[in-house]
Amino acid sequence: MPLMLVVILVSLVQNQSIVYFAFVALWLYILVVVGDMIITSHNAKKRAKATFGDRTEKGLGWYAAMRTVQMRFMRLPKPQVKRGQRPA
Repeated sequence: MPLMLVVILVSLVQNQSIVYFAFVALWLYILVVVGDMIITSHNAKKRAKATFGDRTEKGLGWYAAMRTVQMRFMRLPKPQVKRGQRPA
């Protein structure tokens, strides 16, 4: 989120080369986030399969990935564990 704000502010600069590199950095950041979502999805599916066997719900990986991207105070249902605490 702060990176987006920086890119918006840098886009107001008149130097086009600075604006170009800010947008390249933004797209690289987006690629890193998508990669992290793919890894999170895979790990969530693998852990659910280890815990529950084949009784996992469809869309579990997508849910886990979307949950990691959301800002914590906007999540619904609200998180039931404190930040840094492991679920029981």
